[in-house]
Amino acid sequence: MIYESAQDRYQDYEKNKKDISTFRMGEIAPYVDEDLNYLVIFAGEDRASYKQYKCLSTYKPRYGDRILLARVGGTYVILGKVGDM
Repeated sequence: MIYESAQDRYQDYEKNKKDISTFRMGEIAPYVDEDLNYLVIFAGEDRASYKQYKCLSTYKPRYGDRILLARVGGTYVILGKVGDM
């Protein structure tokens, strides 16, 4: 996008920053690396994210778990499994 001014660019940045959700739903993908980082399929998407995510030590992820993630810094942390309804 081409902006008329730095102020326009800043306003667009601030607007988009607010659109980023603090929490997201997802599912544990069937892949994990040697450092116990988990790949996630975010709700509404059909393939796993290429980024790997850490989880709280109280949660032990399993393939297929529906999970809640919280935005921390520039990434997400897996908070835990969302129970069945």
